[in-house]
Amino acid sequence: MIKKGDGKEKPEEAEVIVRVKDPLKVNIYVGQEEQLFIVDRAVIQNYSQVMKHIKGDRHTGFEIKNSVFEKWQPSVFESVVSWLNTADYKPRLIEGKHPHLEDIKSVGQFDEAAEAASKLWNIARKLQLTGLQELLYRKIEVQSPLSTNTLLIMTRLVFWNCADETEIDNKMRDMLKLDVAKRLHEILEEDAMLFSRVIKSEVELANYIWQYQAEHPWKEADEHLSEGDGDDDSDDED
Repeated sequence: MIKKGDGKEKPEEAEVIVRVKDPLKVNIYVGQEEQLFIVDRAVIQNYSQVMKHIKGDRHTGFEIKNSVFEKWQPSVFESVVSWLNTADYKPRLIEGKHPHLEDIKSVGQFDEAAEAASKLWNIARKLQLTGLQELLYRKIEVQSPLSTNTLLIMTRLVFWNCADETEIDNKMRDMLKLDVAKRLHEILEEDAMLFSRVIKSEVELANYIWQYQAEHPWKEADEHLSEGDGDDDSDDED
């Protein structure tokens, strides 16, 4: 059973309060009998899943009751945040439905979108792609119309030919920065307001791209971009 909170007060029945730390500002209230109280834009499947991860030692980065953990680690909550990052935010999401997927009955049913956005988020942090992080933050704050497919394409772009994101050499790091910048420029042109909040100006980004290309005239990135254009890329799991 899923109930929607008003975003202001904890439901009387709720015993556990879980809040993802800033900047997402997502509140999750978990009540008795696996009832889920959704506040703001977060969805967790059920009480048992929440407790399973709360009792572990890998979910720092969340405030649970009065305990504050400082570091972000993977957990069920990251899947939720990832889902939000890949979804067009609509009322249907609060009802437990993903705008682009079937009704959700378990976290596993949106693993592809959640995992893709999660990987994109992690690699962006690892590479310090501030603009990309801001894009994901704004996705929550301004309810941007970015689609699941868009972020999946961006994720595949980031992860092409990259077997282990923890072992990225300097060349690959630079290539990823170039690819992400170029793809952002392509797919966000129609969303000028969001784009301007993420990147200071299109001129700044364009200058970065062309300067980088002049200094690093590699062919692989352009070839990959041309191959990855359009919705046909959405089924490519390379």
